[in-house]
Amino acid sequence: MHGVEFRHVSYGLGARSRILDEFSLTVGAGETCALVGASGAGKTTVLKLVNRLVLPDAGDVRVLGRDTREWDPIRLRRSVGYVIQDVGLFPHLTVADNIAVVPRLEGWPEDRVAGRVRELLELIDLAPEMYTSRWPDELSGGQRQRVGVARALAVDPPVLLMDEPFGALDPITRRQLQVEFRRIQARVAKCVILVTHDMAEALALADRIGVLDEGRLIWCGTPQAIADADHPRVRALVESLVPASQVRLKPDTTGGPAKADTTGGPAKADTTGGPAEADTLGSPAKAGHYGSA
Repeated sequence: MHGVEFRHVSYGLGARSRILDEFSLTVGAGETCALVGASGAGKTTVLKLVNRLVLPDAGDVRVLGRDTREWDPIRLRRSVGYVIQDVGLFPHLTVADNIAVVPRLEGWPEDRVAGRVRELLELIDLAPEMYTSRWPDELSGGQRQRVGVARALAVDPPVLLMDEPFGALDPITRRQLQVEFRRIQARVAKCVILVTHDMAEALALADRIGVLDEGRLIWCGTPQAIADADHPRVRALVESLVPASQVRLKPDTTGGPAKADTTGGPAKADTTGGPAEADTLGSPAKAGHYGSA
């Protein structure tokens, strides 16, 4: 099944305000792509283009194989789940009613709604018998964020957009929810576009990472490859997010320069004579040695 495709997309707020410029990217079904970059680089605009909150000035945005201009906006948005940093749960609705908002808008019968709410609460590891009747202000920040994910998945949309979903949480809760996200994504296999300022999060969650700079996609590749990227601005981004104190250079016994080690294991010897390189080929826990922006 198709996911999301951007074809030479440009968007701006006027002739002098170009937010995206010739942006091209394809994210397939079951793939998680994280977008990183400085504030104002255009990351959130990419998400807005997917569910037609804005339309491109040039180029095409295709969702499930169709140009967003051809979609009915409501039908498109109900085919795309959206998870935001501040969650946005309705305070006057219980957990169950928050999750049920879109299924009820779709006209689902109540028994189907109740079954889906229970299924999703079990998916996000909140016991239905304990949480269906709770109010948002009775939940912790991490629990509210989990309910936000469940609400976004309520009608089983094929595409999921996540805009700094864990950014407002404390570091421990953030890491726990990242583990939960990986577990959930392994089960539901959505096309996910994740915007984050946290390089550790991008390394831990994404199949591919795209780096935006002044509205352009200047690099895209796997988490394992980003440490070896030769684009100077990508290198500057990675180095700014990896504190020097976390990159331990260990002696090399081969005569070549030691390689940078961020994994906690022994340094790899470099027999090429080239510059030090970071080892990011480990598990998500190893990637967690990267710092946040």
